[in-house]
Amino acid sequence: MYKLKIILGSTRFQRIGAHAGEEIFKRFNSNPKFETEFVDLKDLGLPFYDESDSINSQISFSSPNVKLWMEEIT
Repeated sequence: MYKLKIILGSTRFQRIGAHAGEEIFKRFNSNPKFETEFVDLKDLGLPFYDESDSINSQISFSSPNVKLWMEEIT
């Protein structure tokens, strides 16, 4: 089984990508070969531009939401 995370990256109020992301999720989620998850950055409450510029895994992030995000994608 393949694991697939559909990540909706736009957090804007009027975002068009949500429709595409939801459609892609539906198509893969109905396929038994995939374990599919839909991740919406808007729901995570990430403090954009508040953390270090580096994505080095050794960095200790201060925001609990950023820590959750890092756990989500690793």
